[in-house]
Amino acid sequence: MKVKIVSLVLLFLAGLLRLSAQEIECRTDKKDYVVGDRIELSFKIPLQEGDIQDVIVAREDSDTLELQQTVMDTVVENGKKYLNYRQYYMSFVNGEHDLTGCVNIRSLGKNGEKLYKLSPLTIRVSDYPTDSTNAEIKDIKNVLDEPFSFKEALPVVYALLIVIAVAAVCWFAFRYARNHRKPKPKDIPVQTKEYVAPHIRALNALEELKQERLCEQKMHKRHYSELTEILWTYLQERFAINACEMTTEEIVEAMSHEKDIMKESFDTACRIFKTADLVKFAKYHTDGFTDENTMSLARDFVNSTKQEENTNTVQQ
Repeated sequence: MKVKIVSLVLLFLAGLLRLSAQEIECRTDKKDYVVGDRIELSFKIPLQEGDIQDVIVAREDSDTLELQQTVMDTVVENGKKYLNYRQYYMSFVNGEHDLTGCVNIRSLGKNGEKLYKLSPLTIRVSDYPTDSTNAEIKDIKNVLDEPFSFKEALPVVYALLIVIAVAAVCWFAFRYARNHRKPKPKDIPVQTKEYVAPHIRALNALEELKQERLCEQKMHKRHYSELTEILWTYLQERFAINACEMTTEEIVEAMSHEKDIMKESFDTACRIFKTADLVKFAKYHTDGFTDENTMSLARDFVNSTKQEENTNTVQQ
């Protein structure tokens, strides 16, 4: 429905243009065509500097005569400049077709608007000529036996030779590398380090943090940031909770699923994280008693959730 409305509007506008339009001569390469041939329509429109030209093609028979392409170039004849148009059509329906009746050109320039229409031009499209009287029916021929040629086998021979050559190179390279590789040193002592349990590392870090006396220097935010990082590292090493990449809510949620963290220890950790978040993000000012109590709670949490392990050594 929309396509029909647009077509009617274009036809109406084209009709208005043709009432007062100047006629332009046009030509084609020939008058008679066969279905599927390329039909060329050419015409020239006077062109002045600054002109803008629009080609309006409004066809109801687009399925009968289809516009394939429009090519424009500038030419100069007798000192005048023209815009040379070449339109290419194609038709698959035989009969006579009006080639120019729906083509109009509008030119906008310094001297106002000019309208052009193409001179009437009709072409004829016909079917392919067929002559069935001269058709000759022939019998089906037998399959011919093609003699064997060594040239046909050459690609296969070359491929086999290449595969054999590559395999030989790889084998010699392996033998050479095996015979010339350096022997492994046997007398280099293996360095070892003492294994430290996660709770021992956490308690040592808490003691070092206490010795820095950051709260006494009014550096509460740094103190609680380092305190939470120590507990995050302990949770990672002890319970495989990646606390450094989680929010406080996510850490608390992960801790709630650990069977080795009792309710009292869980509540202790929640109090520590809550106080630390207030200091770090809400600019909460703590007193000396709160700072000391929070540090004591952190040690209690580590001691209550630690796992006793035998001290041994591992290779570095």
